[in-house]
Amino acid sequence: MNIFYNYSSTIFGKSINKFDPIGLYTSKYDPSGINSIINKYTDNIKLSDCISNLVIPAVYKDSYEMHVFRTVDAFIDPDKDYLLRDVIKATSAAPCFFPAVDVVNVTGNKTITLVDGGVGKNDPSSFVLNDLII
Repeated sequence: MNIFYNYSSTIFGKSINKFDPIGLYTSKYDPSGINSIINKYTDNIKLSDCISNLVIPAVYKDSYEMHVFRTVDAFIDPDKDYLLRDVIKATSAAPCFFPAVDVVNVTGNKTITLVDGGVGKNDPSSFVLNDLII
């Protein structure tokens, strides 16, 4: 919470669209602010480097289907491993605030364009419960 409090003016400081000031049709903010904060705190950490089992939802920009990042998948398959900073940027890309994010896996052979997981599933608890049951 301190990160948001301390850096909110950096994250939400620069509007990129003067013709749509509330972000109704396009993203309102320049992502460089939030990207700089995310990069500062995550460096080159991969999803597979995380010691907790993370389940992070995002949504494909064009189809609005869910994509779920899981550390367990990243451990098993390098093609499902991503830089944590890119995952965070994607799941933070609420379309009214920030533009969609192109995320490249660590092997470099797959690029996906994603927006905030809340667009498709505001409560991701069902993904977590599903992982616990399996």
